[in-house]
Amino acid sequence: MTKNRGFPTWASKLINFLNEQHDLVLRRPSVSAKVPSPWQVLQDLGYRKLVLQVGRGAVCPDAFATAAFTLDAFRFKNSISADVQTADLVISHAGAGSCLEVLEAGKPLLVVVKDKLLMDNHQLELAKQLCRDGHLFYCNTR
Repeated sequence: MTKNRGFPTWASKLINFLNEQHDLVLRRPSVSAKVPSPWQVLQDLGYRKLVLQVGRGAVCPDAFATAAFTLDAFRFKNSISADVQTADLVISHAGAGSCLEVLEAGKPLLVVVKDKLLMDNHQLELAKQLCRDGHLFYCNTR
C-alpha cells in the first residue's frame, strides 16, 4: 500500500531534524556514497506528498513537486481539518486540541513533545497517557 500524504502540524523541528541528520551523515568520514535527502527518505518510505504547517518556525521550505513527490508548506490556516482528513499520518505537538482533532479523525498520530517544560509539562503527561491507552506514539526533540 502506498502512503500518499503525511501532515506534520509541528513541522519546523521536523524540518530542522531531518536536515541536521542529513548534514551529520554527510560529514561522517565513512560516508562516500551519495546520501539521500530527507525528502528522498520519505519518498522511499512510500510517502508521495508532505504538507507542513510551520507556524512561526524559522524554517519554511519552498514548495516543490517532482513526478514522484510533492512538498507543500504553509504557516497558518483558519482550519487544518481538510489536511488532517486527507493525511495518512499526522505528526504534531502534544497539545490536547491537536491530539483530539487527529484522533477523532481516526488518523495515526505521532506527537513530538517539546523539550521546554510548558505549563508543568502537561504535553508529556498527555502523550504518555494516550500512548499507554494505545492511541498514539510519542517522542521528544532531543
